[in-house]
Amino acid sequence: MERNNRCISWKDIFERVEKLPKGKCYGVPRGGQVVAGLTGQAVDTPEEADYIVDDLIDSGRTKEKWIKKYPNKPFYVLYDKTIEKNLGWLEFPWEESGERDIEDNIVRLLQNYDVEPTEKRISFFKSVIPLL
Repeated sequence: MERNNRCISWKDIFERVEKLPKGKCYGVPRGGQVVAGLTGQAVDTPEEADYIVDDLIDSGRTKEKWIKKYPNKPFYVLYDKTIEKNLGWLEFPWEESGERDIEDNIVRLLQNYDVEPTEKRISFFKSVIPLL
């Protein structure tokens, strides 16, 4: 299955970061943390922040989770696939693309559930993911 990849440049990122409101921000782990750091106003906890920021809204579930948890904190994002249609698969400058990235994510997920990331398990998940 071929993905429509779009490589985002640092120039594009900086242009969108400039449009974020001024004030202290908390970045949603992981991509949002990079965005918050680029503002120069990043804080360590959501409670300290004037708003919450993320790099991408894909399905909207992450945004819903954070809004539910912090209903008085505005939520901003650089790229919103629910609004900007046909963005394709976005590759941010701080991400590695390719097969290694998929494998690293599978290993992290298995480790999170205290499951040994054996080669057999990794191969299984790599074969199932394209079917989802």
